[in-house]
Amino acid sequence: MKYRIGDTVISIDIEEKNMHSNFKPFVCEDDEVPQLTVELVQEAETMTNLQMMVGQIVLMESEDVGVFEGALGIDLVYPKHTQVTSIAIDKGYRSARAFVVQDAQGKWQQELYESLKDVVYLALEQNGRFVLDASSVMVDGRGVVFAADPDAVFAKLCVEKDVGLLINDVTNVVGIYKERIYLYGTPWCNSDSFQAGRTPLGGIVFMKKSDKKEVVGLPEDKRQLLMLVHCKSPLWREGLLDQCLDTIQRVEPSVWIRQLKSQSDAEAVDILRPELAKIEQEESVQY
Repeated sequence: MKYRIGDTVISIDIEEKNMHSNFKPFVCEDDEVPQLTVELVQEAETMTNLQMMVGQIVLMESEDVGVFEGALGIDLVYPKHTQVTSIAIDKGYRSARAFVVQDAQGKWQQELYESLKDVVYLALEQNGRFVLDASSVMVDGRGVVFAADPDAVFAKLCVEKDVGLLINDVTNVVGIYKERIYLYGTPWCNSDSFQAGRTPLGGIVFMKKSDKKEVVGLPEDKRQLLMLVHCKSPLWREGLLDQCLDTIQRVEPSVWIRQLKSQSDAEAVDILRPELAKIEQEESVQY
């Protein structure tokens, strides 16, 4: 099956019935040329398919994933998984192999869904997109992002107070398409709270808990820094960080960005409402 996520085509060697249902809205035409191809390598028994090689280095280790780089590419190891324990990403990041043990209970499908996030986010980054830990609402035909907004609490308050419609509740992809800045949803949002297509980006609001109850502008360097702080794209090595920063630096000057210093409550929505009304939609942006 082929999927278009953030205007990035990913081909995954799997029958649609075995994919998480959140991927269905992202299905695209089969003749599209993929920017990433993921092959499923079926194993007879559970094992970690990480081939440690001379010179391989540790890029990152956490309780959820280990990232290792060698001459052949990058290996992702998932210590908590039992059915999808590793993914090998070839050098150049154009293809990957997920090592899978298919159990009768279907646990492998959930583990595959969780681990595919890493390789898809990498493909998005290669295609000039970055992923924000944020919710978003539609206001006057444009998406407004709230970073970070755990469980979309503030976004849902905005909806309750008739300030926009909920678009994506957990993550938002930001990128440039035909000289316009758009945001996109991903299959890793909640099933009833994401959009598969593109939405013009109207603005970004960085949330900061405070009793000041105000909306403030930010200098250029802090705007870019906050984008990076809330970024969920892979930053495993210097080259990936540079790619992400390049996109952020292209996007930042052309986006309405503010910081909301308040609690995530109904009063904060009232404080922000008149500021959102000031967002102006630009018909064309030159990069």
